[in-house]
Amino acid sequence: IVTVFLLLSCSYVVYPRKRENRSILAYEDIIFEHVKNEKVEKDIVGKQIQFLSLYLPNTKHLGEGLHRMSRGWQAKISFCKLHYHLFKIFIRNEHTLLSAFQRTAGTNFSARQRLSCFFMYLCGIMVGNA
Repeated sequence: IVTVFLLLSCSYVVYPRKRENRSILAYEDIIFEHVKNEKVEKDIVGKQIQFLSLYLPNTKHLGEGLHRMSRGWQAKISFCKLHYHLFKIFIRNEHTLLSAFQRTAGTNFSARQRLSCFFMYLCGIMVGNA
């Protein structure tokens, strides 16, 4: 387990990425348009909005139910693409190990905090197996 922790620590040092830990609403200068556009592109909420606007089919039927929106083969394929891209976003932030290296901006924990949570998870498993 110590070897795994050392490998993860070394990979964190080799793979440094500066990501914001604060939500997009926590910035004082978010009221300015250019700052908002710059921050929304990198934020998790901005990525969700981007994929919803790209892949959501039949938006004229929005609010009338999923069955009505998914009429036709192209709409069904578009829904599959939407679910796939949203899954990729959420797995990057929710998975214990992947979130340490591939998280998007605007999430609550830093990479260092996520690695220490993963190490505590491994220690808990070792104590449970002992």
